[in-house]
Amino acid sequence: MVKKKRRALQAPFIVTVAATSALLMPLLPGCGSSVSGDCTGGGCNPPLPTEEGCPETAPPDGLPCAEVNLNCYYPDSSCPEFTTQCNSEGRWETSDVIVSCNPPEPDWCPAEMPMQGTPCSAPEGIECTYMTPTGCGDMESYATCHEGAWVVSLTTCNPPSPDYCLGLSEQDCSVNADICRWLEPGCAEPGGPQPALEQAGCHPLGECMEAYGCFDDTICAERVINPCAGMACDACGQVQMLCVPSAPDQP
Repeated sequence: MVKKKRRALQAPFIVTVAATSALLMPLLPGCGSSVSGDCTGGGCNPPLPTEEGCPETAPPDGLPCAEVNLNCYYPDSSCPEFTTQCNSEGRWETSDVIVSCNPPEPDWCPAEMPMQGTPCSAPEGIECTYMTPTGCGDMESYATCHEGAWVVSLTTCNPPSPDYCLGLSEQDCSVNADICRWLEPGCAEPGGPQPALEQAGCHPLGECMEAYGCFDDTICAERVINPCAGMACDACGQVQMLCVPSAPDQP
């Protein structure tokens, strides 16, 4: 499921007036009108009229007005948010303006959440919202187009479920670097009391506790990791308490 959070566009849109009272609002000019909007990539339908005699700021509802049927748009731009009309009783009355695109705004968001760093052709800063599974159920995560590439922000539990990080790919693990870390096996002594980590994988930032902190089919045990993975250093082994798969003979 994908939703998109749209930013305010620079180009004006089609404008339809929805009246908030039983009074019938006058229609805006159609495309054939001599009045035109500042449109890019599509036409304004209908274009907004320019009215003289409108107050600089929106008058409160109910205040007296002199020119019946005068329509004023606020803010005074090609994409107003509401209109104020001098009604038949000589008082100002405000109605919302419903805005949509013509042609429709392109759907910049991929159907599936993009991978971190993959190219994007969407406008700078556009943000796409996706429902992603977490240890707390489905939650919203975000992909933002920045300098031609997708920047992915995954939402996680706080604190995360003990098994959230386990099983993540190295890329997804790096995206969640605030709560997860990628570990690689270290140089353990053959037959020693602390075996090397069975395989490289994603783990929570903190160490587990023997009495709790792991989930079904795993235990909290000592494992030797490579503390210099991806870094320039000489050490090859460090003992840490990690959630690892249970041995077959362990409950």
